[in-house]
Amino acid sequence: MKAGETRVFGGIEMVWCPPGSFAMGSPAPREFEVLDWTFLMGGEEWRLDTETRHRVTLTRGFWLAKTETTQIQWESVMGDNPSHFKGPDLPVEQVSWNDIQIWLAEMNRKQPLPAGWVWDLPTEA
Repeated sequence: MKAGETRVFGGIEMVWCPPGSFAMGSPAPREFEVLDWTFLMGGEEWRLDTETRHRVTLTRGFWLAKTETTQIQWESVMGDNPSHFKGPDLPVEQVSWNDIQIWLAEMNRKQPLPAGWVWDLPTEA
């Protein structure tokens, strides 16, 4: 499989993310001066001084849904649509982490993936 390759699993278009390394976290802002003005550039609003950018290595590749779970995808598994802003191709909203765990369990039951793979949420990395 190559990076960016797409396939459909359980009616959901997925993209292949190969193993590799990357810098996780936002960089610290840099200070620079122009005439009598001092500017901060880069970084991220609300970044804590204790945060450090660090290298993360993913040893296994994974498939990631190309979009958020749509309302029609949710409804096809759960039979209802809890979303406030309705539209079949809009992302499902108004769901809790526990609701999503139930949806994932149902996907694993109704739309099993190849051996060794399961429907799950991505990690922060």
